[in-house]
Amino acid sequence: MSYYTYFNYKHCVPMGLKKVSGSEMIKSDTELKTSQQRIVYFQDLLMQLHVKAAPEEFLCASSGYRVEIEKMQKEVLDYLTQHSGEPIQAEEA
Repeated sequence: MSYYTYFNYKHCVPMGLKKVSGSEMIKSDTELKTSQQRIVYFQDLLMQLHVKAAPEEFLCASSGYRVEIEKMQKEVLDYLTQHSGEPIQAEEA
């Protein structure tokens, strides 16, 4: 198996991803660029899984990456839709 098909069957979270209770806020344009790069990286991993993972493994293997991508996309949009002059507000839990 290659690195992107190893995952934790018990929790359906790909190795290298952590379950996080809250979301980290993007605080700068540098963090924005990093998040955008991570989104592309995880999308590339999903594309590889889409082709190479066994059908019985695909849903579990891909679900953790999808959740992480969606979380990061929300963080990017939250940052981009806040005016640069406004203070960054912590998200309510």
